[in-house]
Amino acid sequence: MFVTGRTKAQRGIIGVVVNGDPPRLPDGSIYSDDLRQFIARCLIKDDTRRDNYVNLLASPFLRSVDHEMGREVMREFVCKILGPPPKSASLETATPKPPL
Repeated sequence: MFVTGRTKAQRGIIGVVVNGDPPRLPDGSIYSDDLRQFIARCLIKDDTRRDNYVNLLASPFLRSVDHEMGREVMREFVCKILGPPPKSASLETATPKPPL
């Protein structure tokens, strides 16, 4: 263990992250070309070359997202974690209650 509190293995991992090439999704995998390009654009280490959020939002990958399906997936995820909403609750009309 070093003075920093890190082990030799941890220092090695940090070195790979800082000095190595960023990871890439493999070609020919289940991931679309648009997703692979989006991830690669996000992981560019040089901030002068890395896309800003405006360019990322305009990317083919994000433009292709079905937002309605995303809402449904998120609703199902929240219901799975928190349970279904009460019968009287509606996401469109529910008003948050003030904290006690």
